[in-house]
Amino acid sequence: MAALQRGGTQEAIPFCNIKALPITDSMAVVSNASIKRVTNKARNPMNIANEFEESLIEEYQKALVKGETLQPQISSDSSAQAYYFPILTNAMCLQCHGKPGVEVHDVTLENLKTYYPRDNALGYDSNEVRGLWKVILAPKP
Repeated sequence: MAALQRGGTQEAIPFCNIKALPITDSMAVVSNASIKRVTNKARNPMNIANEFEESLIEEYQKALVKGETLQPQISSDSSAQAYYFPILTNAMCLQCHGKPGVEVHDVTLENLKTYYPRDNALGYDSNEVRGLWKVILAPKP
């Protein structure tokens, strides 16, 4: 957000390309957790949702359309417990995730193509589910 405020999308895109994953990883270390963003429309291929996560994104979007309050979800398997929190779009998000030529200006679109050649994270409207925060807490010893 600071990069966006300092220099708009022209500064934020290169910053996010280099720093988004390390910042998330550093927060995970501090929290003794695994923290990841996942989505069904990935900008970064490392953030592609699995089948369960895609279905959860769809469920969240349907609930949002119905006007329901979105609640975190918990998924457990034999080895871990994952907590999922929806990521909703707002006006700030749409500068890089909105519709090309409308919210996403041409210069921003060119930067996105440079830094994310396989970008699928465009075309969102405000108040849509753009993805999930996935948090896996490390078991206590």
